[in-house]
Amino acid sequence: MVAAKANPKSPEFGEPPLVEAVFDLFVEPSHELEKTVVDRFFEAFPELNGDVEDLRQFGMTMHVKGGRTAAQAMSSEDSGTRRWNEDRSRGVLFGPAVLAVNVMHKPGAPYGHFEEHAPRLQKFVERFYEIAKPKRVLWAGHRYINQ
Repeated sequence: MVAAKANPKSPEFGEPPLVEAVFDLFVEPSHELEKTVVDRFFEAFPELNGDVEDLRQFGMTMHVKGGRTAAQAMSSEDSGTRRWNEDRSRGVLFGPAVLAVNVMHKPGAPYGHFEEHAPRLQKFVERFYEIAKPKRVLWAGHRYINQ
């Protein structure tokens, strides 16, 4: 473990164990996922011109009666699109019910500090509200994923 420097506001670590930081916003959607809506969101962020991942949500329900399967159902729906910058160090997932910002800690693109990402996060959230027009926020989070 590497000790932090004396600055209590923003400690510095020689080799942080951080692999990724994820900022999540889950909402009650006001509409279905449409490609035109996705494109309108991302047109404000031309730096996200790398890989594109279209994500689907899968679900399965089983009803058991008397120890045996009485019924089962599967569902699938589009849940969002994630676009990355060229070196896959920064990515954003946009869908009618979710906004997630991925910040990878990579050589040449370190995570740094939350304060460095806050202005950009604000732009993503403002654009999300403008385009997705969610009914209400269900959950917001900020996760760090360590090695």
